[in-house]
Amino acid sequence: MGLEQVAEKSAKTAFDALEASVNSLPGASPDVFKKFMWKVKSTMSDSARTEIKFNAIIEEYRSQVAPEVVEKYTELSDQERTKLLNVSNFFCQLHLVSNFTNVALKCLLNLELAETGVSRQEEASVLTLVKAVSQYFGQRGSGLHQILTIWEPWCKAKKIARFPFPSFVGNRFNIVFVLASRVFHHRQHLIAFCEEFEHEKTVLTKVLEMLRNSIIISHLQVLGFCDQLIAGPLWRLAENSEHVLSTCQYSLQLITWLEDCNSGLSDSFRTVVAFACRCYTVR
Repeated sequence: MGLEQVAEKSAKTAFDALEASVNSLPGASPDVFKKFMWKVKSTMSDSARTEIKFNAIIEEYRSQVAPEVVEKYTELSDQERTKLLNVSNFFCQLHLVSNFTNVALKCLLNLELAETGVSRQEEASVLTLVKAVSQYFGQRGSGLHQILTIWEPWCKAKKIARFPFPSFVGNRFNIVFVLASRVFHHRQHLIAFCEEFEHEKTVLTKVLEMLRNSIIISHLQVLGFCDQLIAGPLWRLAENSEHVLSTCQYSLQLITWLEDCNSGLSDSFRTVVAFACRCYTVR
């Protein structure tokens, strides 16, 4: 059916646009939209108010047209009607990763403020470091300072693998965890490089300062573990699930695991972290 441009994003406008699109289909009968909406059994959305209202409009509309499109609807029991009128709603799985990113960074900011005694700060310092490394050492944002032209041959000469850093700008929310993991892995290499070239590239002085900050380094490791244990696996599962209902199994497993972790360091949590530590070099 394609996309329909609308003047504003209210739930009623969206519903009206949907109705107009369906009714404009070639050979559409006068009651095609009623039959179409009755076939709708599930919606995908997030928890935004507009989406919640849109789902409510769908449920109300289906209840209104049910007597017209369902044979012998008035003879059905209340239980049978309720079952027919039920509309399921599932969330886009990538919203889990998106929302998790904001929650993780907010928690790290609050922890940093508590540990440093600073009353106010725009963002967690670990995010500032991640963005700086991406800007100075990544291919997309390194043109101004020309640090990448030194970093690449320096890494090759020292036989350092996986040294490129993806761009922070233009990537999805999961890039925070990916970059943090990569920066933590290369932190000693970055420190050595900054110490060697900060006299030529003065912007590296601030990067070096952050790389030597124990709080920031510990937060890099936290985000790196999140990439390996939560965000990364969730992203891959969401991309490769054959059907939306297959997400139910791993979502319930994740909820149970997180509840166990929240109540204390469970054996499963210790096992997973121990395995991650073996794969995720800690120096």
